[in-house]
Amino acid sequence: MSLEVYMDPESVMVEGNYYPLPTGIIYVEDDEGAFPDYDYNDFVSVLLDWWTKELVNFAWGAKAVKLRFVDEHYYIHLVHEDNNVCKAYLGQTTLSGNEVTRECEFDLDDLIKSLARAVNALLRNEEFTKSKPKEAEELRYALDRLRSHKK
Repeated sequence: MSLEVYMDPESVMVEGNYYPLPTGIIYVEDDEGAFPDYDYNDFVSVLLDWWTKELVNFAWGAKAVKLRFVDEHYYIHLVHEDNNVCKAYLGQTTLSGNEVTRECEFDLDDLIKSLARAVNALLRNEEFTKSKPKEAEELRYALDRLRSHKK
């Protein structure tokens, strides 16, 4: 019964990309392994910002939110079940529609903690914070809002 966000800080490339946004390895892991994959590379600052904002809504009572990936058609649909236990539907959009790859129950607090670790790892990247100060500030603000759900 787990779902955690992982971002490999060693994989983050701030400069040298075709797009002027940092890329790196980022995925979620449940009891069955990584989703989409252990070496999935995407725009880490964009995903962490989107996911943090969606989890703010979820933590404050939204019944369902969707965490999306930038480069592919992968998604994670989060649904409140009761109290702090939630269900995640991990899937992808194909030409024939949405396909759920698998589902799992998870603890919201554990997911929030893992997302906070990933955001903090990116914010410790000096190259990122110096070259993308606006994005770094937006991430800090979103993370502060997410943490405030406990207060």
